[in-house]
Amino acid sequence: MRRRPEDNFSSSSYMPSNSNSRGAYGGGMPQAGPGRQSNYYSTPEDRVRESSRNMFEEENNRRIGDLAGQVSMLKELTIDIGTEVRSQNHLLDDMGSGFLRTDGLMGSTMRRLNKMLTTSSSRHMLWLVAFVVFVFIFVYYIIRHKG
Repeated sequence: MRRRPEDNFSSSSYMPSNSNSRGAYGGGMPQAGPGRQSNYYSTPEDRVRESSRNMFEEENNRRIGDLAGQVSMLKELTIDIGTEVRSQNHLLDDMGSGFLRTDGLMGSTMRRLNKMLTTSSSRHMLWLVAFVVFVFIFVYYIIRHKG
């Protein structure tokens, strides 16, 4: 089987080797020929134009590289923000369920307190007063010995 020159290149990386081709930037370089200088340029203005064009291309390539770095940094930042948002949502869900449990506990405690208050037993009032006095004495003792 005979190989063609095109078989040496994959379809995605093949670029014709046309010396007048400048890719996406357009415009070819003048070729050396009879009566022309050997450095491809016929006048100094052509050399200056080509030099400034090369300088602009290098600057554009540098800026494209900088822009790609910034885009990559922004992508990482948005991924981090998404992770943080998911983490915060999980925390908020946990807090919501904790509040629901606390609400249930407080509701049952309030029902017990209401039940206790509706029974007009003097014994309950005695226990309540004793507890308040004990708390005040305890707080006074801690403040007195700490200072």
